[in-house]
Amino acid sequence: MRIAGSPVVAAVFGLALFAACPPTPPPGVPAPGGQDGDAEGASLAHACDGGDAASCLSHAAAMREEGRFDEMDVALSRGCALGDPLACCRFDLSTADPDLPAADMTYASCSQACSAGSFEGCANYAGLLMERGECQEAAAILAPRCRAGDDRGCADLAEAMFEICPGDAVEPTLVAACDAGAQAGCHALGRVYSFLDRGEDAAPLLDRACLAGLTGACDELASCLADLGREEEAEAALRRGCDAGELRVCRKLTVRLRDEGRATDAEAVARPACDRDDADGCALLGELLAEDGRIADAAVAFGRACDLAPYANCRDLAEFLDANPGQAQEATELSAACQAGDVHRCAMLYGLLSANDPGDGPLEALVMACELGDESACDLILRGFFPTGDEPARRAARAVFSAACEGDTRAACGFRVAAALAGDFPAELLRDAAAQACARGVLEGCAVAGVAEYRDVGPTDEAEANLRRACDGGLGFACKTLADVLDDVGRQEEGTAVRRHACELGDRAACIVEVEGEPYGDYGGYGGYGGDGGG
Repeated sequence: MRIAGSPVVAAVFGLALFAACPPTPPPGVPAPGGQDGDAEGASLAHACDGGDAASCLSHAAAMREEGRFDEMDVALSRGCALGDPLACCRFDLSTADPDLPAADMTYASCSQACSAGSFEGCANYAGLLMERGECQEAAAILAPRCRAGDDRGCADLAEAMFEICPGDAVEPTLVAACDAGAQAGCHALGRVYSFLDRGEDAAPLLDRACLAGLTGACDELASCLADLGREEEAEAALRRGCDAGELRVCRKLTVRLRDEGRATDAEAVARPACDRDDADGCALLGELLAEDGRIADAAVAFGRACDLAPYANCRDLAEFLDANPGQAQEATELSAACQAGDVHRCAMLYGLLSANDPGDGPLEALVMACELGDESACDLILRGFFPTGDEPARRAARAVFSAACEGDTRAACGFRVAAALAGDFPAELLRDAAAQACARGVLEGCAVAGVAEYRDVGPTDEAEANLRRACDGGLGFACKTLADVLDDVGRQEEGTAVRRHACELGDRAACIVEVEGEPYGDYGGYGGYGGDGGG
């Protein structure tokens, strides 16, 4: 079950320890707040540092959005030290290691957050209860939210009933919520019945939710009715959802009608969807018009789809143009427009070349778009669209990293180099690009350059230098890897000190490494601030 605010269900240390041991960042570690953050972020960080727990929560949320998780944990730990139980609950869940035993204090902090009236705290607390098998207690916590019509509360109950808890522990709560008029409860219960192949029980509940306008209910009702062989009712449910404005349902209805040979009816559904800027609706409309021989109209529809979602639909446009030469734009014209700075024409060029060029042409189009700042093109390169030649590959690497790592977008740089490190990006190019980012002062670049060097080459002086720079700047995972490098070259005592510092910076992998049989700090082996491990 997904716990609000964290992908982790296991627990760590809680409110009591933080109240007794306020976190004190060690020298060189930034207080909660982005080094490159805007004025609002700096203001929140300052207020948090000054003792405002609510600002700590807000600042932690902002850091999470930017992918700066070490700073998020610093802000949460400070809010927890100030006595905010929700901050403790979030911090515990964020820093927990799923391979270690759960701690009662996480349970306590989430319970306190729930008692203080936090919906998120109650969701987290209920999730922990379910993990312990205390399903009826969890249902009792979520039931008031579900009866009040809160979709999340009902969805949590349904997920628990389907995945974790026995039906008889949760089902009566959902039934009662639905009977009391909470359509979200009917929707959740109907979904569970549908998953359990109880279609006859699910259909009337999903019908109530569909009539109430709950998102997804009409689509689910249509699937349920189709499984029961009630095709006319299924189509009516799709029409109801489409009329309510659910574009995804309109697309399903269009495909259904097209596959049944009812092209006129399908066009009548696809055209309004396209008019409402639904890219897939425009693509479907283009297909229908092309099949009907209305080539000029089809070109307009495909072009609109390409405008709305270039990398998803421009290839469709290119293939259409290639099949209809009278409508086509030459690749040379597209290339010239792309080189002149028209990112959309780069996307069209990529689509055209993808349909016809087995070589590096599509990649070159992506590189041009990426160099112009098109994030979608950069991401496609990262996912494996690499050229075969050495210089084109280097150009692609420069394009991927330059926009993210040359300016002040530290989070974007960190995400991009981390994605490359985790994927199949050519190792040498990754190391070079990350080292260039490091030379420009981007600490995330230093960290990834060091990690990549250590992974691909070994514990070299270059790996140590880059990792030390990132570690000195407060990046915990860089300190952890630096400690591994030092261990490998026989400097274990220094490595132990650096690993302890990594733990103090919140790197939980460093915190669970034992020294003389005992984990670092007083927290059962989890990362964070305070206690003996707080420096």
